[in-house]
Amino acid sequence: METDWHIAGFDEVERQLVKLRPYLPDGDSTVKEHNGNVCGSSRMYEKCFPDEHCAPSDGGDESLLSLVNVGGSSNSTPLCGSSVSSSWFEFTDTVVLVSIRHQYQFLGKGAHSTVYRGTITDHAHQNEVRTVAVKVTRLQFVCPGDIDHLIRILRLGKSICHSCFIRCFYIGLPQVKDGQREEIKLYEALELASGGTLDTLLKKEERLSENVVRRILVDILGVLKHLHDEVGVVHNDVKPLNILLVVGESKNDVRYKLSDIDAMCAINPSRFGDDVRITGDANMEGSERLCGTPLYMSPESCRGVYSLPANDIWSVGVMTYQLSTGRLPWGQLELQVPSMILHGFRRVGDSSFGPILDEFNPDYVSTYSDELKDFVRCCLTKEASDRPSASTLLRHPFISASVT
Repeated sequence: METDWHIAGFDEVERQLVKLRPYLPDGDSTVKEHNGNVCGSSRMYEKCFPDEHCAPSDGGDESLLSLVNVGGSSNSTPLCGSSVSSSWFEFTDTVVLVSIRHQYQFLGKGAHSTVYRGTITDHAHQNEVRTVAVKVTRLQFVCPGDIDHLIRILRLGKSICHSCFIRCFYIGLPQVKDGQREEIKLYEALELASGGTLDTLLKKEERLSENVVRRILVDILGVLKHLHDEVGVVHNDVKPLNILLVVGESKNDVRYKLSDIDAMCAINPSRFGDDVRITGDANMEGSERLCGTPLYMSPESCRGVYSLPANDIWSVGVMTYQLSTGRLPWGQLELQVPSMILHGFRRVGDSSFGPILDEFNPDYVSTYSDELKDFVRCCLTKEASDRPSASTLLRHPFISASVT
């Protein structure tokens, strides 16, 4: 039944977005200044039951926005903090017969989303309940190109099914009313990663042993091989913050799972259908839309080419150096102003710009295996065509070495 939730949710979200598209004016995306929310429908509905400690101060309507402090900022913070409160929020799809519910137990946040620990209930099968991570994303559209881009991303995400990619059990949004352009909230029920992010682990440990790095890379290269060779997509944002730790029955039983589909791009866009008009070409080359995080972006990504699997390989190289040494391979200027990396790789005729692997120098105090050094350097080869594939890297001596 989980597959039915997954596919039905993605299909219905796309249908709703296509319905909204004609009401948006043609033109480029600009700063969005819409307020409000689109909720309330015969098909889907959402409820908030605030307690006296979490009630909105302005007496507004009981929508999610009245309980989450967005305040015009790019980040959102739950008013009730990270603990479970007596208030709760529920989103119900009365067609798929699924409910997502949470009690504002805060797990994390992004630029436009907030994640809570919650549950998904299958009303069609004896009200079966599963604990999940509930991700609430605020969507705002100014032009049809915004919707086209999101539809393309959703199509890519719907096609992913791998043991080392965070599962999306269900995705949905309230019924979109004709002509409405206010902020819309997208709800996702995702696999719960009890171990947190790799970024958090790295900050705690400062740097990781080669054996641990090897275990991480086996999982991540495995899912990248699946994305590149079978699904036909490039992730474009491989980094510790997008890798989640799913802990099994034993604390030593950890799987490292890739997450986030926001920056994905199809290697061959026609494979995912070409009935949706995309602003610019399907790879967004030359557009101002940034796909990825500059500190981990390949030279090609920095120039706006997002359809190359080699982009992810470069990111793996940067991340491997970071996990092993505890620092990113960039100078202070690039670390403080990451956009300098974009400018550096966009300079014509400048072949000297690139990562600094100073900890791999022979005279450096710390020692790293030759296999690790070679692995990172292979990933960070300047020419995309010379970088090994994920499949090839899985056979690299550093990866194939025994894990003790």
